Amino acid sequence: MAALIASGNVSFVYKDFVLPSHKPYAQMAAEAAGCAADQGKFWAYHGYLLAHQKQWTKAELKDYARLLTLDTVQFDQCYDSGKHTAEVDASSKEAMDLNLPGTPSFLLNGRMLDLKTTNLGRLDLVIKPELQK
Repeated sequence: MAALIASGNVSFVYKDFVLPSHKPYAQMAAEAAGCAADQGKFWAYHGYLLAHQKQWTKAELKDYARLLTLDTVQFDQCYDSGKHTAEVDASSKEAMDLNLPGTPSFLLNGRMLDLKTTNLGRLDLVIKPELQK
């Protein structure tokens, strides 16, 4: 699932990276978030998942859609069909091919940000110099 936020000269692209140690729960959650995205609710669903991290069940992931007032018939059909499985798999493969160290990982103009030295609360300090290039 690629979710995009764009404003002016900056775009933020979120992609799934399901690590083998996180399967099957993260895979299920990523696919469910894709179904929420189909209804324009990716970030709300994603935020709910982050606030309630655990080893989710299929029923719980569907309940989250209900709590967030998604169209549950559409969500359940999407989720049960595996509509976003290939997309999540491709995104995770791309992350593996890039040798990303884990989640989260951030790239800025193709360069890996070192999360040990980058203050994520002040990404503007990293982005502004890039905009001046």
